[in-house]
Amino acid sequence: MLPKGLLKENAGFLSLLVRIIDMLTIFVAGIAAYLFKFESYSLAPSYLTATLLGFVLTPLVFSFFNIYASIRGKGYFNHLINLLQAVAALSLLLAGCAFLTKSGEVYSRVWFSLWMGCSFGLVVLVRCGLLFVLHFMRKRGWNERRVVIVGAGVLGVRFAKTVQEAMWTGFKIVAFLDDNAANKPEKIGHVPVLQTPAALAEYLKKE
Repeated sequence: MLPKGLLKENAGFLSLLVRIIDMLTIFVAGIAAYLFKFESYSLAPSYLTATLLGFVLTPLVFSFFNIYASIRGKGYFNHLINLLQAVAALSLLLAGCAFLTKSGEVYSRVWFSLWMGCSFGLVVLVRCGLLFVLHFMRKRGWNERRVVIVGAGVLGVRFAKTVQEAMWTGFKIVAFLDDNAANKPEKIGHVPVLQTPAALAEYLKKE
């Protein structure tokens, strides 16, 4: 069985790996667009230069849009919106480079449009695949984050419901802590309600 902190312990390596995958995805999208437009895998030098530029700029642009930040509690939809914004920004940056170097006429607009469209599609597919793997791992507790909610009132219960409806994020509620637990239900949504311990800091360290 894999350790629960597997992803956390290797966060640096995984972050680098995701960046490399994104870079390769953009590069492959450029080749795919070229194949569709010109029916050739062998990119002309100018097109290869543009594709390599996109390859290099990808992690910089994506980082600006927080693509590599944790998506715990963020949601798939918001993450995909950020991806769309990042690819759009990358396309504007590449177009700006072509304008400044007066090389825009060298490139096919159809190819560039296909490249950016294909880039977004492939990035989304790859990201969905990665998120599915994370979802699979987190459901089995391989990257679980244990959560204790202080207060079993309306806000605490509402927060717990929100978290439980998005279990793919890796959060697991282990208990409610309440100063008046004796007057609360023993469990709320299968989560035990406990009296707030005097040594709260020590209790949280154990959790």
